Amino acid sequence: MLLMKYIVILLLSIFALSSCGGEVDTNAVAQVEELMAQNSYESAQKLCDNITDVENLEEIPVMDLCQLSLVYVKLSEQMNEVENMAKATKCYHAASLMSADSVDAYISELP
Repeated sequence: MLLMKYIVILLLSIFALSSCGGEVDTNAVAQVEELMAQNSYESAQKLCDNITDVENLEEIPVMDLCQLSLVYVKLSEQMNEVENMAKATKCYHAASLMSADSVDAYISELP
């Protein structure tokens, strides 16, 4: 229930922001998901931060940004709540600016 609350807040934050394909190691994004499944939150946090520590988030593919955004939301439930929600919003906003249709497609596929 708390996760859904954060997702709603995240989506509202994205729409409140102005709507003004690089290469990332897709294996790294998959590794983040694996770390989350193992409850290795600190390791997942470090890897997420390493992936998103780029000069421009547009270097990261849209679908990876969507995945990272949801991971940051999940991480916010475990640690660094405000910081991780801000990072989730930043990833989602960047993805929306790059391809709003792809973000909509990603959201529609969520369970």
